[in-house]
Amino acid sequence: MTDYNTLQKRRNMIVGGFVVVALCAFLYMVYKFQELPIVMGRLRSFQIMVNFPNARGAQENTPVEYCGRQIGRVIDVSPPFLFRDE
Repeated sequence: MTDYNTLQKRRNMIVGGFVVVALCAFLYMVYKFQELPIVMGRLRSFQIMVNFPNARGAQENTPVEYCGRQIGRVIDVSPPFLFRDE
């Protein structure tokens, strides 16, 4: 094998190693930061008050989901207000 072929083979091995390391680093970052939009969303959060005639199972810290993704949580549950006719 000539020196040129040896150098080319070595260079290809080094480039291949960098590609494998970069791919592993990318997959690690995707795994680590997959919930980043949710964390960033907490900085722009707001509260909504909703009245339901029936909300069985709703209690504090119950997750609120939309299309299978958690979009919030229940902060407080209180009994309905009763209005009197006067």
